[in-house]
Amino acid sequence: MGIDNVVGSQLACINLSDNVQAWNDIPVIEPERIILDIPHIEINETSINAIKALKESDYTLALDDIAGNKKIAKIREYYSYRCTQIIIIRRR
Repeated sequence: MGIDNVVGSQLACINLSDNVQAWNDIPVIEPERIILDIPHIEINETSINAIKALKESDYTLALDDIAGNKKIAKIREYYSYRCTQIIIIRRR
C-alpha cells in the first residue's frame, strides 16, 4: 500500500514508537511526504543521535508531549513542530 492510497496528496503524520532503536527501520517513504512525530522520550546521547540522523535524512520532525522537559534545548535545532494534547471538558 503506497502513501498516496492513504493520504492522497496530503502530508502524513507518522507517530514513532518510544523505542529509539526501531527508528532505524522506518520504511522508505519520501521525506517530503511525511512528518515524523517523536514521542515523549528520554533525551540522552542515543536519542539525540537518532533525532539528528532523521533530520539529516531530510525528515520533518514534530516533538510530542514535551512540556516540562528541561533537556529539550539539546534537540531544538532538529524539530519543526511541537505537539501537545488539549483536553476539553464540558461542564453541564
